[in-house]
Amino acid sequence: MPPAHILLVRQDTHVGSLWLTKLLEAQHISAFFQFDGGQCRPGLSSQPRSPQALFDEGCRCHGPHAGDGIEAKETKEDAFCHGRCGGSLPEAPCKAVLAMADTKRAREILAKSSFRTPPRLVTLHRDNLAKRAVSSIKADCGQWARGLSNHASAADVSNASSPTYLLVEPRLFLAEAHVSARHQQALLRSFPPSRVAHAASYEEWQLAPAAALRRLLADLGLDLDEQGGGGGGGGGGGGSKPRSSSSEPHASSSSSSSSSSSSSSSEPRTTSKSGREQLSRLLLNFDALANATAARWPCLLPQLHSAAPRRWPPCHPSTWAASEPPPPPVPGAGRTVFVSCTRKTCSGAPRHRWRVPFSQCFAAPRVGRGLCARALSHARQQSPGAATANLCVRTTDSRDNGDSSWLKSARFEMLES
Repeated sequence: MPPAHILLVRQDTHVGSLWLTKLLEAQHISAFFQFDGGQCRPGLSSQPRSPQALFDEGCRCHGPHAGDGIEAKETKEDAFCHGRCGGSLPEAPCKAVLAMADTKRAREILAKSSFRTPPRLVTLHRDNLAKRAVSSIKADCGQWARGLSNHASAADVSNASSPTYLLVEPRLFLAEAHVSARHQQALLRSFPPSRVAHAASYEEWQLAPAAALRRLLADLGLDLDEQGGGGGGGGGGGGSKPRSSSSEPHASSSSSSSSSSSSSSSEPRTTSKSGREQLSRLLLNFDALANATAARWPCLLPQLHSAAPRRWPPCHPSTWAASEPPPPPVPGAGRTVFVSCTRKTCSGAPRHRWRVPFSQCFAAPRVGRGLCARALSHARQQSPGAATANLCVRTTDSRDNGDSSWLKSARFEMLES
């Protein structure tokens, strides 16, 4: 039987799509993570490429995912774009080829592409918009604090002696969550469950990954390979992500990347969920975010407080309080600054990297020392042996990161509340 063709339409980034595709690769499905439905970057492709070409050649595209963070080797996406997917098939039969796209791109693919056989549609939702927003916001912190990276390993997130916490401007959090709510509604409008072969949710994969995998494969008419792993145990309350025996699963929102793929012989690595299920353990100003959420978008508040995975009804954008308009999307996702309490310095993110002492980035050095003391107290409530704690600060400020004085602004006071 020829390989099946699958188009996975995801709600947003940070919804567990890489975790899901790694589990499917363990089931001998050639999955292309975050590849815009087979659309090659300008200048990368030496010949016309199309979603149909991806489905035709995908089983012969070998190499790691672009999402695996492996730069030294050609990824399977690169191999496709360069027309080099002519290698031998893996030992196990390739059951299917999976392309991935967001809602807008998926609509475009289905409207403008010619298929010999229409692909089977799968949607991927994330119910908890608050946790998706925090996962997106913390992604920029991973360059300093490996434990906050969405591609963290178990060793990265187990360092309780010097954890890093998030300090997030409430307006940035609400803007990120509100954008995600609009994406959620767009996916539900364009691809309702009645139109797709399977509607998957991040939360159901957290709660019962083996059962979720069985349901997905059954709806696609594909057999389950017991040797490929069924996702292991439940995602639980922020501990380890499920493991697969032949390919490491990866939650794009909060887990570690893997160097293995369905055609790779590399050993799987332990993966761990870096995003805590109980957000009050991660967010230093959790109360400030909760107060702002309660005042402006009450239906999001239970999701923010949720300490364990569970399904949630949609928190519709129209339920935003009428007293003020929803926050607009933040250009460039705002500012990111790492506060090192060990070095007493602040560091800026690219494009202009900088590092300055507290005297230059805070109104007074005591402000930085006070935040560090607060972070250490927060750490010791969770782990009495913590020796120090650092901060990753995220705001809506869109000034150039070359300006190292931005923490002196009045806006920073919102973060301390």
